[in-house]
Amino acid sequence: MAETTFKYPMLQKLQDAGADIKNAVARMMDNEDLVNKFLLGFPDPARLDSIKAAVAARDYKLLEETVHKIKGTAGNLGLTKLHAIASLFVNHIRQKHPQFFDEDFENLANEYTKMSGIIEQYL
Repeated sequence: MAETTFKYPMLQKLQDAGADIKNAVARMMDNEDLVNKFLLGFPDPARLDSIKAAVAARDYKLLEETVHKIKGTAGNLGLTKLHAIASLFVNHIRQKHPQFFDEDFENLANEYTKMSGIIEQYL
């Protein structure tokens, strides 16, 4: 199996951490520059604070909007585990199952922080 080599070391590091960067690059017409640019703009610590506050307040509208945005962005950028966690969280929000919100938030925050931590090394 041939190892993928990316132009940007960050992309390789994310791929090695479980992201599907190869697919993200293919989705963006093989434009590594574009994927790199979008990933560099991804980390936003205020997102997690906003979600945590919305969980505490049981603000379903804000929760759905914020988590759904992470889900879409993560999916487009090849952050597959984060996308899966956010998808489950969105489903729990839509089904109004708040008993899962704390665990969903913890899982989301852990993966978001992991991926953001890798990206932030290159900012």
